[in-house]
Amino acid sequence: MFTQLTIRERNRISVVGDGIEALAFLRREGQYANAPQCSCYVATPVDLPRFLEVVRAIEDFWLCVVQLPPR
Repeated sequence: MFTQLTIRERNRISVVGDGIEALAFLRREGQYANAPQCSCYVATPVDLPRFLEVVRAIEDFWLCVVQLPPR
């Protein structure tokens, strides 16, 4: 499963279903051969408080901090 979300027109976030798909995506293998180049990834924490902390940090990073280069 591969999902691509668009946030604020310029920011695209790609989501895969599990770790095996994530590695294939990062390596641009198989069905992900034409996937956009990945600049980072996040390992999902198991415990809920840490998970929520990471989600907030991701939100802050992608929606407030990141400035993408002009196309």
